[in-house]
Amino acid sequence: MMSNDQLYRVISIAVLAGIVGFCLLHFLGAGRKVRSAGPAGGKADLNRLGLIERASYVLMALTLQALACTGMTQNIVTGGKLTGWFLMAHVGSGGAFMFFLLLTALLGAGSAAGPNAKFAPSQRCAFWATLTLGAATALTMMVSMLPIFGPYGLEVLRDVHRYCGLALLATGYWHLYQTFIVRRGRLGWLLSGKVSSDWARHYCPEWWQVAKK
Repeated sequence: MMSNDQLYRVISIAVLAGIVGFCLLHFLGAGRKVRSAGPAGGKADLNRLGLIERASYVLMALTLQALACTGMTQNIVTGGKLTGWFLMAHVGSGGAFMFFLLLTALLGAGSAAGPNAKFAPSQRCAFWATLTLGAATALTMMVSMLPIFGPYGLEVLRDVHRYCGLALLATGYWHLYQTFIVRRGRLGWLLSGKVSSDWARHYCPEWWQVAKK
């Protein structure tokens, strides 16, 4: 019978390979058609997100990747537990991730909800899923530091923590694929904060109706 660490190793490899394979199949089946139908070029004349908002998204994504590398490498490569420098780096990355997660929640909630939402429905789902899974991942580890749980309770919290983290990572990879591969012009938008009217009308028609007034 597999231990919890061995089971997590198998599931994490399957999930990471699965999300890559699913993105590839999606692109071959529908993604490339969506991309080719999107607007190419055009004057970027609509302000979408400010510098601080864009920076918070980028830094949250980078700290999430740092958490994945520090938290999963030992388990996937050797099947062992998280120890040593990997553990220290993981804890440090966790603090940075929680800060940028909170900042993203505060700055991005208005873009993901309400009548003037700047995000498309799929982006709203990714945004709220990221916040929910991110909060669950962070809180389970913070709660486990309280001196109220025995060995079994700590083991359960650790499993919830890392499976929520795995789901968060899969959500992040899917969102990055949708953002930079399926949709055109996202790198330029990320750098400048502006999009063209054609881009907004095609990808975010609800926001475009508000922004053009």
